[in-house]
Amino acid sequence: MLEFRISGETAEVGCLADQLERAGYVVRRSKPYRNRDEEGCRVYLELDEDKVMGWMLANLEKASLDDPS
Repeated sequence: MLEFRISGETAEVGCLADQLERAGYVVRRSKPYRNRDEEGCRVYLELDEDKVMGWMLANLEKASLDDPS
């Protein structure tokens, strides 16, 4: 498993976490955490390592195909 933390404005954090979850990358998602002195929040995600690596490799292959050199 890959551990991933998203921090920032509450709406943006929730939106990004939702997108990753809908795409099937998220195995487990924490509730939003906020300290009293923070304006935003943070969410911890456990990501499916195989899916993330597959996505990364596909993008690397695409980038090498797009590079004419």
